[in-house]
Order: sequence, then C-alpha cells, then structure tokens
Amino acid sequence: MMIKTAAELDFRPKSFCIRWGIDTPDILGLDPALKERLIGGSSWSPKLPYSHPTFGTNDDFVKLYKAAYGADPDYDRAGCSLTGILMEQILMELGLTPPLDEAKRERLKWGMENLHPITGFGVWNCVTDKNSPYYHTGYFTCVGYQIQNGKLVVIYPKEARESEPLYPYRPK
Repeated sequence: MMIKTAAELDFRPKSFCIRWGIDTPDILGLDPALKERLIGGSSWSPKLPYSHPTFGTNDDFVKLYKAAYGADPDYDRAGCSLTGILMEQILMELGLTPPLDEAKRERLKWGMENLHPITGFGVWNCVTDKNSPYYHTGYFTCVGYQIQNGKLVVIYPKEARESEPLYPYRPK
C-alpha cells in the first residue's frame, strides 16, 4: 500500500490524499500514526443530510441496516440497498407493475432519465451515453473525509462537515 511504502521510504508530503477507499478496513486498520490527517473521498456517508421516504434519514437507514445485518453499511451496501428502493419508487411513481412489456420498459427508461427522486445520496440523476444501452448515476455530492485523532470525520460538503480539514499531513 502506498501509505506504508511512503513511510518506509521516509517520504513525508504535506498532504496525502487518496481518491477512494478512505472508509475501508484496509485504511482504517492502518497504524494510527500513518493514517492521521489522511484525506480521501467516498460517494456516501450516513452523515449526509438527505432522507428517503422508505428509510427516513441516512442515520435511520444505518440503524435499520445494522439491526437487520449486524454491521454498519458502507458505500457499497448503502448503494445496493438504496438502488432497489429507488427503482421501486420510480415504478410506483409511473404506476408500473412488473412484469414489464416493451412499452412499460420504455416508460421506465423515460422515468429513469426524467425523474429525480431524493435518495440517501442526494438528488438522483440517471444518464446514458446515446451510443450505449447502459445507464449510470449522474451528479451526486461526493463526501470528503479526513482521519483526525484516529476517527473518520466529514470535511466536505459543508452541510455535513464535522470539522475543518487539518493540514499538514504529519506521519511519524
């Protein structure tokens, strides 16, 4: 892992940012001195101020998930759970009931492109490349995290911020 290698080489940049995975066990399990003030991103945090009609707030979702599965949801678990509910919400809003024939599938595709429900990730947008049959999530707010005093804290977006970012990164 690059953080361990940097420490072994005595490479000490003023800031250490990782694109993804700061909230994963391999980062959170690092020696506390190596991970302190590390900055990274994720697509979801239970601290984001969004709510969903099925789960309530993100905090409510975490409690329900933990009660059902005995673990806190990470980004992947939250995304899978909320995607299923999102599709159900679009089907209900359009008055569609499976199984879907070709006409209903076209209506569902229209709904995916034009309806923008609120989810635990924020306002959902679905986009497709006109040359591709696949859809993907459009804009959503990424979460900026920093490890401060051994804890993962939200530093961005401002409406979910728990602390100002600390600088510089100072591994021991």
